[in-house]
Amino acid sequence: MRMVLESWGCEVVAAETIDEALAGLRALNRAPNLVIADFRLRDGRTGAEAIESIRESAHRALPGIIVTGDTAPERLREAAASGCTLLHKPVEAEALRAVVQRALASVRAA
Repeated sequence: MRMVLESWGCEVVAAETIDEALAGLRALNRAPNLVIADFRLRDGRTGAEAIESIRESAHRALPGIIVTGDTAPERLREAAASGCTLLHKPVEAEALRAVVQRALASVRAA
């Protein structure tokens, strides 16, 4: 996914944990325009938690996309409750592009 996003001209901070993501963003010294996170992260954390942590760190609302292979109804409800767009694995590049473009357009419109 990182390579696909970079091929579209996106600057990507890839991380395996929330702390790594926050550190990578601090190194950039600016807030992201969009956060994409896997639903299940290390240490029992979730993508929704990661997105919320990054929003808090940025001191602003950011669009979020959660990617998951989990189809359990309770997991889907949790992801939906986060207010993020939900994409199911495997994610096709064109579907990702459409969601990313919509999310970035919403940032520009705000």
